[in-house]
Amino acid sequence: MITVSHPRRAAYSQSSAGLLAGGMADNFSRFSHAHGLDFAKELWTFANRGFDDVVTFAKEHKVPFVQNRRLRLIVSEAENREAEIAVDQMNKVGLSGKLVKASQSTFFHGLSSRVLSVQDDGEKGAWIDTEALTGALRTADAFRMEKPLHSFAKGSDGKLDLEFSDGSSIRSEILVLACHDHIGHFLPQLSDALVTFADQWSEVEVPQLDEGAGIVFSANHGHEWGLLLPHKIHVGGGRYMRKLAGIGALEPQEIPEIAKHLREQLSKTFDWAQNTELKKTTPLLDIWPCDELPVIGPMFGESRVFLATGYMSSGLSLGFEAGRCLSELILKGKSERLPRRLYPERLRSL
Repeated sequence: MITVSHPRRAAYSQSSAGLLAGGMADNFSRFSHAHGLDFAKELWTFANRGFDDVVTFAKEHKVPFVQNRRLRLIVSEAENREAEIAVDQMNKVGLSGKLVKASQSTFFHGLSSRVLSVQDDGEKGAWIDTEALTGALRTADAFRMEKPLHSFAKGSDGKLDLEFSDGSSIRSEILVLACHDHIGHFLPQLSDALVTFADQWSEVEVPQLDEGAGIVFSANHGHEWGLLLPHKIHVGGGRYMRKLAGIGALEPQEIPEIAKHLREQLSKTFDWAQNTELKKTTPLLDIWPCDELPVIGPMFGESRVFLATGYMSSGLSLGFEAGRCLSELILKGKSERLPRRLYPERLRSL
């Protein structure tokens, strides 16, 4: 197998907050409303399998991680109504979910009066060492090329000719375009469907925090998100403070005002987060497909080209599962694990 990576873009994965979660960043009810209950369950199961497989891989390859719970902190009556619907639907289809008043939450102490209730999505939250994970995955590569792909074309024998930015080229049986924000350049048919957006996260030191390591949490309909670690929190979000909510950004951009705002939100959410120190802020660039579903599978009209992109802030779990499913598709011709509705063919009309 030949893996071709872009040196600068590859660094984005290692710049993540180390947050690993099952399910999706948005609540279950968002997907059931847009796509129906059955498909929402199928998508959730797909993401949960990815989470479980990353945990298994980490154990087998001695990648440091801490597993805990995935919690949604409910901070408004509107969000509470949404959580009630989501939990009810999740239970109906056999998924883990429950909603308790904040005063009855036993996962950690110190929730402020801002938090009305807590939605518990089960043991589907974790911190993982992304640098060690990436290193463990790279050891499987038979050959690796650290240079950007410039273009590709189908040769007379049906195989693909890959040309790189330095003028060199190779012939390939299969091409997988994964995660890259430049996919629209290679596949103009999808240029309008794959939308970039900017985000960021901060490492905040909290000396009083000595419990809950590995808990992944979100608040305010997912606009604030974070990960608890001993004596510190990785907190991100706040895209509503960016121009056009960060949509269409071409490069990652750190905005100091967002980092300050998220620390203020922490102090409003946790009683023990009153005295914090900002250690660093990391800008991110992500891809959200126009219909807010990942794009995974064979490209229509290009039988040797496969996609794995658009993970919508859930890249560690969805990306891992996408890789497994594409391997099955390429080697066996089918994958029972991959929902057909994630195939790029749904975007053909664009």
